[in-house]
Amino acid sequence: GQLATLLASTIMFARVLVVSSLISASVTKTLALPIGAMAVCTMAGALWKWRSLRISDGESAKQGELELRNPFSLLPALTWGLLLATVLVASSMARNAFGNSGFIATAAVSGLMDVDAITLAATRLAAGGELDMDVAALAITVAVVSNTIVKGVISWVSGGRGYASDIAKVLGGAMAGGLVVAVARALS
Repeated sequence: GQLATLLASTIMFARVLVVSSLISASVTKTLALPIGAMAVCTMAGALWKWRSLRISDGESAKQGELELRNPFSLLPALTWGLLLATVLVASSMARNAFGNSGFIATAAVSGLMDVDAITLAATRLAAGGELDMDVAALAITVAVVSNTIVKGVISWVSGGRGYASDIAKVLGGAMAGGLVVAVARALS
């Protein structure tokens, strides 16, 4: 339950760093501190939940049957490709019209659905010298934060207040830490 949710968030942070490293080591180095801070927070929260599970009376959650889908299905790949193209066009238009602020706003909206598309777009632009490394790191961090907010809302809606309360505390700390580091870096 809560442990799995926090571990999944930690994995997302690592995935963002891996995706950016495929394009630019420099962007990844700039991004490592804010995303790393978020990962440390969620990993600490996961450790807290793991220890709580070990201490508890051993009451196990109901086991449901897991429905697996074909990982090579064409429709999800096409949908993701369309999302990537939309993010690339929207971020370019927003950056041209509103500068870095427009790009960061696009990152926030993009992060509501997916972090990989804006991670690729920002990293590519920064690697090509079209976007400052710190602005790229801030945009990616903002996308990750908006995606994390969505995860918090989903945990609240699907699990209720009792389930989501501890998750909200951990994710809130992670988001605050990541944003503080990214904004401080972008303003320096």
